[in-house]
Amino acid sequence: VGIGITNPGRKFVVSTDSDTYAEINSISGTSDVWLRFANSGDNDETTNFRIGRVNTGRFDFGLGNGTHLMSLTAAGNLGIGTTTIAKRLDVYNTDNAAGRFTRNTASATTGHLSDALVIRGKTGGNMADGFGTMISFEIHDSAGVDNSIGGCGMMRDGADNSGKFFIANNNAGSYSTNVVVDKTGKVGIGTTSPDGHKLHVHGNSIVGDASVSNSTSFMEIRGYGAVGKLKAHG
Repeated sequence: VGIGITNPGRKFVVSTDSDTYAEINSISGTSDVWLRFANSGDNDETTNFRIGRVNTGRFDFGLGNGTHLMSLTAAGNLGIGTTTIAKRLDVYNTDNAAGRFTRNTASATTGHLSDALVIRGKTGGNMADGFGTMISFEIHDSAGVDNSIGGCGMMRDGADNSGKFFIANNNAGSYSTNVVVDKTGKVGIGTTSPDGHKLHVHGNSIVGDASVSNSTSFMEIRGYGAVGKLKAHG
């Protein structure tokens, strides 16, 4: 069948020389509208697909047997495996990993870092030290509340192309940055500004395991080509 064309190359072709669209419409406010793709030859609804608008306003992708696969909201948020969509992309799975990102390189080189995933922080102002982005970790139970418990990320460190890695914990709803690695590789524990040494610990430290009796614990200070020193400052 051809509409607007005299020699259709498919079973059904609609042709026009202007902007157009086809519409599937329901006059009932409580009804869904679906377009179904099926193969009656195998008679298997689990391999048939349907797309359509549900009565709540979502655009859904699913199988012919009604199994939900993916949803797009009117706000542009996409849910994969879920219809409860809280973020721009919300992926849900009941077992194994919910997602995987792979970047395939053409050459079998060693020591090559591939950016399989890019997380970008953007501002309309001028970036300063401390500006960055992070990955947040949440837990969720039967209470139905998303609880943020911590995160890690990168922030600007001295220049727009220099970064500081940080680990932050959430304590009763308040974030605190507890570990950092600055742009030169210096590590700070309990401080966000490690001094000129490779490791800067702010606060009391313990070397040993109090849970094991008669255990031997030690701290080794070794100098390679120089003298190792332990300094105490008051």
